[in-house]
Amino acid sequence: YVYHGDSGKAVNCYYCPHCTTHIYHHQEVMGPDTIVVRTGLIKEGREKFEVGAEIFGKAKMDLEPKIAETFETLSPS
Repeated sequence: YVYHGDSGKAVNCYYCPHCTTHIYHHQEVMGPDTIVVRTGLIKEGREKFEVGAEIFGKAKMDLEPKIAETFETLSPS
């Protein structure tokens, strides 16, 4: 589905077709080549991904380790 984020631009959400877990999304404000993956869902293999930043850290669960520079909301443009 699509909703409008804090920037006012569209956020396109993508889900697993089997369990409907929200896997990733694309925010128009971040440009055409960037997707946001919910890394909290990845149990094994995190080290294989290059994490650029964590956004919306204000909503992060305390048990999740810090894995990149964290922004409380969107990263600065």
